[in-house]
Amino acid sequence: MFKHTGSVDFSGQLQGNILVDGQPLATDDLGAIDGEVELSDSYQPYLGIGWGRGAGGTGGLSFSVDLGVAMLDPDVDLKATVNTGGTNSLNQAELDSRLGELESDAEDDLDDLERWPVLAFGVNYAF
Repeated sequence: MFKHTGSVDFSGQLQGNILVDGQPLATDDLGAIDGEVELSDSYQPYLGIGWGRGAGGTGGLSFSVDLGVAMLDPDVDLKATVNTGGTNSLNQAELDSRLGELESDAEDDLDDLERWPVLAFGVNYAF
């Protein structure tokens, strides 16, 4: 099993009007957008094959190599708050729904990361 808990956190502000799920969203309709992209939130399977040479009873140099594939489960989480002083009649529930669509689209785009290649080399010296 393989556990990778790497994530990327980000925060931003709209610099211009955009379309979200086919609906216009103006820069003054919401505050900052916060998000997180996580490659995996739990233990995931790993399939690999490796070879190595032990240092032996007298010590010395040893090495190993491993080639495999880690299965990941990318997850995207977006959060934003409606700016009540905006020009649009957007409410928080509608914004959350639109952000949910964006999360799904982003996760679909990250499907290529579900199988992550792993190549590891090891070199040890024992006295």
